[in-house]
Amino acid sequence: MTHPVNSLSVVVPVHNEEAILESQVTAMAAGLARLGRPFELLIVENGSTDRTLRLGQDLAKRVPGVRVLTLPEGDYGLALRHGILQARNDVVIVFNVEFWSLEFVDIALAALQTREMVIGSKSAPGAHDERPALRRTITRTYNLMLRWLWGFDGTDTHGMKAFHRAALAPIVEVCRSSGFVFDTELVLRAQRAGVSKIELPTDARELRAPSNRSLFRRVPDVLANLLRLWRGLRDSGKRDGLR
Repeated sequence: MTHPVNSLSVVVPVHNEEAILESQVTAMAAGLARLGRPFELLIVENGSTDRTLRLGQDLAKRVPGVRVLTLPEGDYGLALRHGILQARNDVVIVFNVEFWSLEFVDIALAALQTREMVIGSKSAPGAHDERPALRRTITRTYNLMLRWLWGFDGTDTHGMKAFHRAALAPIVEVCRSSGFVFDTELVLRAQRAGVSKIELPTDARELRAPSNRSLFRRVPDVLANLLRLWRGLRDSGKRDGLR
């Protein structure tokens, strides 16, 4: 089955990004304009305490295609969910404000002609993960856990993604995880729903790698969200006759 790709919505959650927001958004918008397709660049500000929202609103006035959404709570998952559901175009692409790739967009758009979802993986064969060893180990351990608990059939749930909005919006609507577990819930529910997908190896670099202390502070929140996810998938599996 062929899926036409006419227009793009790029969703970028941002929180306290005043230092890099203008340069990254300007470059992103210029690159998307060169693709020759109608697009919107959705900046989803969430709970920032610096000038991120003000800068985003100024960019929306000056840079064609930029649109700003805002949420009072600083939460990546809630911001991503809100941005996807507010997207107006055929295909949704998810980027991190620090790391994005027009090469990924080009390849993903070709793949979306015959698939519903493309996942950029920093763990797939051919990927180049330049993050610190601890970060790489955490990613591998996390993915192994997903395979063991839920039969995850891929190599990564985080990072860049592209998908047909019509196919994934109903799945996004039932996702309830917050924080960085939202990506995991979205990918696992898409797998359970039989969404056709492909992984693309991607390079992984961090402009501002989080400290080890910051990583470990996330652990309680991640565990709480994984427990919520386990219950949610268990209950939906029972309703759908899955085990």
